[in-house]
This record gives sequence, C-alpha cells and structure tokens, in this order.
Amino acid sequence: MQISNPFALESSQLVQLLNPFGDGLLADFASGPALSACLPSHMPLPPEVTEDLHLCLTSSGGQETSVIIVTAVIDEVFAFHYFLDGSDEDTWRALNAWDEQGGFQLLVHHDGGDETLPLIQRLPEGVRLSAMFADIRSTGGQDKTIKFLARASFACGNREMEKAARAYFPHVVHQGSFIVATPKVALCAEALSAMHNVSPEVLH
Repeated sequence: MQISNPFALESSQLVQLLNPFGDGLLADFASGPALSACLPSHMPLPPEVTEDLHLCLTSSGGQETSVIIVTAVIDEVFAFHYFLDGSDEDTWRALNAWDEQGGFQLLVHHDGGDETLPLIQRLPEGVRLSAMFADIRSTGGQDKTIKFLARASFACGNREMEKAARAYFPHVVHQGSFIVATPKVALCAEALSAMHNVSPEVLH
C-alpha cells in the first residue's frame, strides 16, 4: 500500500509485520513478527549466511508523534529503515516478542519474485527495545496514528534516515524506507489515501 506524501514527489511505502516461520528451523529463535525487505530485481540477494548485519535504533517526535525507527544494514551495502507507531499496542507486542527472543527475522526478497531469504537480526547484548523506547510509549486512538503517519511520511519522503545511514555506511548501494502497517496504521493510511485520492496497492 502507498499513501500520498505532501512533502515529497514519491508516495510513502507501507509493509506488514509478517510471521511465516512459526514452524521449522527458524522457529526456535525467531517466531515472532518479521520485517520484509524488498530488493530491485537486478540486485543479488545477500549470502544465506552472513554475520555482517548492523542494527541502528532511534526515535523521533516524543510522545506527540511516537515514531520508533529500526534500521537493518546488510553487508554494509543494503539498508532498510522501518518506522513503527509508538502509539500502537501491536508495535509494543512486536518489540516485546523481539526482546524475548533476542532479535527478529528480516525476510529479503526481490520485487515480484518468489524466493525469500530469511536473515536473523540479533539484538546487541543487553538491549531491550521495550525499555529503550519506554519514554515515547503513548498508546492512543487514531488521532495519534495520524500524527505518526504525518511524521513518518515526512521522514520517508525526505529520505532522512537514508542520508544519515550513508554517513556511517558510505558503500551502501540500495536503501528503502517503510512505514510498518499494523492493522491500525493500515486503516488510518487507507483513510488518508482516500482523502488524497490515491489508489491503495497491495501490501508487500
């Protein structure tokens, strides 16, 4: 799904929290919500086994807009930035699950392709996401999520995180910024799309 962005020419992209590996090899470590990362078809998928994963965590807006930003960098050449709504209980359920299992799955795939490469992004030792972002936790109604979408779409449209990542990882060749579409976020985004006359697309 896309939502129109009054602050940039490009629409903001939304991705769902996924959980396709409730069983199997990855279930023991990462059975909670997973994040999706889409690469252009001309770029090769990263190696199936890579330890070169970097995790950057930050927040924006305080309790007013409650934006949590999770950045995953793969092999220092791919960077994916995820904006989560700190006012949404689904966000906190995901963070608690990642805390319990010490990390999360990153599902890398090609745009329109069938193959999905699951990578495990481990949290740094001693890091608990729910505690790290406790100061911006402010659960509320759709009004708070509308404010979150406004701030997150502004950051996506202006490539704020992509510019910051390039300063630390100068060899990055591809980046993507995504708003994580929990049911609450997707509902508000659909309403905003209707207001701006944007046709919804299928969630990645």
